[in-house]
Amino acid sequence: MDSSDLPSQPRIGLVMTGGGARAAYQVGVLRAISMMLPAGSPSPFSIICGTSAGAVNATVLAANASNFRRGVRQLMTVWKNFHVHHVYRADPLGVIYNSGKWILAVLTGGLGRETPISLLDNLPFAHLLNTRLDFGAAQRSIDRGELYAFSVTCLGYTSGQSVTFYQGVPRLEPWQRARRIGIPAKIGPEHLLASSALPFIFPAAHINREYFGDGSMRQVDFRLISPSIALEKIAIGHMHTLPRTIRTLLFTLGALKKSGSNLVSYLLFEREYCRALIKLGYDDTMQRRDDLMQFLGYEACWL
Repeated sequence: MDSSDLPSQPRIGLVMTGGGARAAYQVGVLRAISMMLPAGSPSPFSIICGTSAGAVNATVLAANASNFRRGVRQLMTVWKNFHVHHVYRADPLGVIYNSGKWILAVLTGGLGRETPISLLDNLPFAHLLNTRLDFGAAQRSIDRGELYAFSVTCLGYTSGQSVTFYQGVPRLEPWQRARRIGIPAKIGPEHLLASSALPFIFPAAHINREYFGDGSMRQVDFRLISPSIALEKIAIGHMHTLPRTIRTLLFTLGALKKSGSNLVSYLLFEREYCRALIKLGYDDTMQRRDDLMQFLGYEACWL
């Protein structure tokens, strides 16, 4: 019998929200949890959900459900060495071409455009997803009974519905609630691109008959771990690490002012900033070590 079929087995879900580069904080949280668990332990989360950049983190963890620490190590390797050009084009030609189209569309009301407009070109991110992630591994984790379900949530631009694409054990059924639906799918790079598409910043992704963008999550029974320091404040100290072309573009848009630091905190895919967020996430999580271990079912280790 598959372990996921045991009726008395409690299931703990992990929900990772979005935030662009701010999702580096999640990696610090995950690293702290991985260090609390015995080496080689499987994932303590039988349900893994993600939206936006959190969907990327979720995909890696779902692929490594048999060894939680290994999955976290893979995330650490990527996030600690991030640069803007890994996520979106920052070269002068790319920035001028794409932002020029965006500004023209704004001035003309988008006339002549059949697809949604974006300020930045995230083709490098699509390449990263296709070359660094094994999208078949999540299903293998499910087939081996190591994972109950894995999902990515997006927002449908036409329907206005929050759509959760999910993979899981065979008995899971689609659902529909007010402005929320769940659809079975073989999750691939297109779903992560859709979930990570910040409105007006990154292009929406076309899936089936609709364009999708940055998703939304709803939590019920949970342990919420949030930054003890506003990430916008950290972003201000790292603005200078952005490529000159991006700083110029953001300056033109007024986003380099203190009031615009929220946008900067989403786009700052630079390793110094990401490492600062990883450390903050790690420290914040370690402060709640006892509570989290009990929540994950490891309370006996601390008696």
